[in-house]
Amino acid sequence: EFFVLFKTCLPLYFVLSGLYRYRITVILSSYLLLETIFYVTSLIFVADMFVKPRSYRRNILMLFLNYLEISFCFAVIYAGLHLLGDQAKTNIDYIYFSVVTSTTIGYGDIHPDTDLGKIFVCIQAVMVVAFIVLFLNFFGSKVEALANEEE
Repeated sequence: EFFVLFKTCLPLYFVLSGLYRYRITVILSSYLLLETIFYVTSLIFVADMFVKPRSYRRNILMLFLNYLEISFCFAVIYAGLHLLGDQAKTNIDYIYFSVVTSTTIGYGDIHPDTDLGKIFVCIQAVMVVAFIVLFLNFFGSKVEALANEEE
């Protein structure tokens, strides 16, 4: 749990402190992002191989922290690669844009200036869909488990 919390806070620290200007922080955030993507993907596609979770509340919390981590890692990428151009006036704007994209709200007040930025937004949007599938799968299995216990 500590590692997941650390992975969630590290990219947030990178953005808020301005460390996103260094390539190593963008690379590290990209690595953390890929590690989380592979972990969440494994939860979706090989869920039958995992044993019953110790706590459903713990799993929900971990998935929520992974969701925040993905949003914050994308914020580091947007900031470090300067994908939003001059539209982002403060460091918070990068976090704002990433969270708005992650929630699929997409206000449109800030948008990527480059083709690479548009590709990253598409990747982030697909990740959100994966999380929706994971949450639906998770809740469906919990409802099914509760129904089986009642019988």
